[in-house]
Amino acid sequence: MNESDIPRIRELYEKSGAQYPFPDFKEFLAVPAIVDEDDRVIIAVASMPTVEVYLFADHEWETPGLRMEAFKFIHEYVRRDLVSRGVVQVHAFLPPELEKSFGRKLSQVFGWTRSFWPCFSRKVSNG
Repeated sequence: MNESDIPRIRELYEKSGAQYPFPDFKEFLAVPAIVDEDDRVIIAVASMPTVEVYLFADHEWETPGLRMEAFKFIHEYVRRDLVSRGVVQVHAFLPPELEKSFGRKLSQVFGWTRSFWPCFSRKVSNG
């Protein structure tokens, strides 16, 4: 993708009726595009550096308050570490039984948002 392709990509975005903000292309690793014979973008895919996080915790250790303080500490540590590595976004997939309780804490205390769209995943190695 060239800088001059952004207006065309914005046009495609607006025509799609997308319900998310137009992205900042500086956050992406790459934005390959296919162009037609008039050098006009017909399709582009933006790849954002993102990671999935897993939590391993002893839910019997001390008190809920102390466990939350420990989580706050490691949450900030991991956030800073990921930023330093160029990661733009992080995902956590919660089991249904934790969505209301822990999901609420992630949203209200830590600023996470619940995705509205189904998520599909795929390993990128081995074809």
